[in-house]
Formats: sequence, structure tokens, C-alpha cells
Amino acid sequence: MNPDSPSKYMEPDFIVIGAMKSATTTLYHHLSTHPKVYMSRLKETQFFSRDHVYAKGMDWYRELFVEARPGQLRGEASTCYSRQLRYPDAAPRIARHLPKVKLVYIMRHPVERIYSHYGHVAQKRWNMERPTEVLTLDEFLNGDPEGEEALDASHYMRQIEAYLAFFPRERMHFITLDRFKSEAGKVLDELQAFLGLPRVDLVKGKSAFRRNERGRGVARARISRTIHRIRRMPGVSLAADLAGERFRGKAHARIRSFLLDTDLVSRASRTFSEHLSPFGQEIRNRLLNEFSESTHALENFLGEDLSSWYR
Repeated sequence: MNPDSPSKYMEPDFIVIGAMKSATTTLYHHLSTHPKVYMSRLKETQFFSRDHVYAKGMDWYRELFVEARPGQLRGEASTCYSRQLRYPDAAPRIARHLPKVKLVYIMRHPVERIYSHYGHVAQKRWNMERPTEVLTLDEFLNGDPEGEEALDASHYMRQIEAYLAFFPRERMHFITLDRFKSEAGKVLDELQAFLGLPRVDLVKGKSAFRRNERGRGVARARISRTIHRIRRMPGVSLAADLAGERFRGKAHARIRSFLLDTDLVSRASRTFSEHLSPFGQEIRNRLLNEFSESTHALENFLGEDLSSWYR
């Protein structure tokens, strides 16, 4: 790449670093509507956490922001940046390449977040042709690598301290999902002030939160497998090869869109939910006890009442 290319200077001004399953996508979409903000089209760039993505280099990363208009702040959101157990290099890499970047960290009730994380992983691994083979919560929390990662991700002070080793506190902005839900407009105003943005009503009288689309995620997985099987059929494979990549992509998108508008979504969600482990009180109490000390430390750090996180 030409060293004088404009993209050389197109680095993010801020990063939403997590936490996973804590409304980072909602936050991303709200920020995307601000006229003075450009959010990378790729929401989860995962650049500083995943070695194979990081290996693409900073020029590749800068290209994600090259479409930003003059005067816009550039941002991205990657929840894996606050999973230090799995991705310990994320914080030092961000500090090395973006020493002046601002960081936004949104956190959810740690135990509720873990159960949502469990549902995400179980959905990702689920095979609808064998619906009874759903990852159980007990399996997830006892020895599963992604379960260990989920537990670590809910130790929020541990994640914060990893960044405080490289960034001053005033460069970080903290949000709890509880406040975001109860005072969305105020929370978004505070975030805009932190980023140095002119205040814009990002809620505009509408619900600040998008509908949970777990069923759509489950359905997408099944649709992708179905399309892949059709694509491998001899006659279809030849026709697809002759049609070209652009046509194949459009056809794929239209088929997915059509099928997602059928009752496949509700049926997939219902079937998956029937086999997902319930969140039993015994497991919940064990986790509440495990996170009690961490929650207390965070409460003192933020100066915010987190009493609901103890139950």
C-alpha cells in the first residue's frame, strides 16, 4: 500500500471492547446512526484478539475505516477484546498501535451474562438434525474451554485491570446494562460526551433495544447447511459455477431472506429452547457466590449500586 494513502490515517478513535452478550450490538447500532460517527461495517473485526486476523496487518485494519467522512469519529466493536483468558494479547496490542484510542466497556449482570453466553455457544454447536444433542449447561461450566472463557469474561474487574495497565482510567468509559435499559437516553448522552460528540437524540422516542433474535440465528445455521447441500448437487453445482460469484451471492441472500420469513424461525427457536438447559437455582447460587467478590470490587470501582447483581 502507498504510504501516503489516506487509509494510513484511518484508525479508530474509539473501540467498544465488550462485554459479550451485554448489548454491544445495540450500542453499535445506536452509534452508527450518529452523523459524526463511522462504525466499521464489520462489527466484530476481532483484529487485536485473533492471531490470524492480526497477521493481516494494520493496513488491512485501516481499510475498515477508509469510508469514514471528514470530521467523523471512527469506531469498532469486538467483544473478544475483553476475554483476557483466551485473548491476553488484545489489550497490549491495542495500546501498541492505538495509544490514544478511547475504550467503551458495557457490562451485564455477570451470572445472567454467562447463561446468555451458554445459549450462544450451544446454538453455535447445535445440529438441528439431532436436536437432543444440545450442549448442557453443566457440560459448559465444567471443563468446556468456552465455558471457562465465559466465566472469565464475567470477571469484569479482571478485564478492566488488564486495560488499566496500559490506559489511564479517563480514557475508558463504563456502562452497565441495567442503567442502559432504564436510562437509555441519558446513558447515550453520557457516551457522546465522553467521545466528544455533539449531542444527538439516538433513541428518538423508540425502544432502545432490539428484539432478541435467537431463533433467527438457529434458523440461519440450518438454512446455510441446506443451501450448502443443494449447492453440492451435480447439476446445481455446475450451474452455480457458470453463473459466477456475484450471482451466487445474490441468489444465496434471497433464498435465506425468503426462508427466514417463513415459520422456520419460530419453529427453530422453539425446538432449540426446548432442549436448552434451564437455569437452575442451585447453579445460579453457585455462580452468584463465585462472582460476589468480583462484583463488590466493580461496585467500588464504579461507585455504582450493583446490589441486583448479588441475586
